[in-house]
Amino acid sequence: MKKNILIATLILSNLFFAGRLLLLDTEQPSLELGLLKKTIDVGHFNSSGEKQKKIFTLPKGLTVANYNARGLDAIGQFENNRFMIVVTSDAEDLVDYGMPVEKLGPNGNYYSVEF
Repeated sequence: MKKNILIATLILSNLFFAGRLLLLDTEQPSLELGLLKKTIDVGHFNSSGEKQKKIFTLPKGLTVANYNARGLDAIGQFENNRFMIVVTSDAEDLVDYGMPVEKLGPNGNYYSVEF
């Protein structure tokens, strides 16, 4: 009897963890690499409808990673066409992570190319 309960518990736990792994894998961004097809101007999100100001430009041919949410994570997500750029450096003093929230951009690290 105890052996049957142990086997059933092991089977159920394996099914649970396999299902969880499959669900998490299908919801995470694919991080597939690609190249920008055109030069784009980037600005802050602007909910007031005013004309946005360009902050910086990303050149055509820049390598980016696909960061679109998939599965249940994509439900209700605004501007779902997302990509990510990773910048690396040995210099430790490039970014101040101790800044108060009020001094950061109006939408955190989210930017828009919709002008």
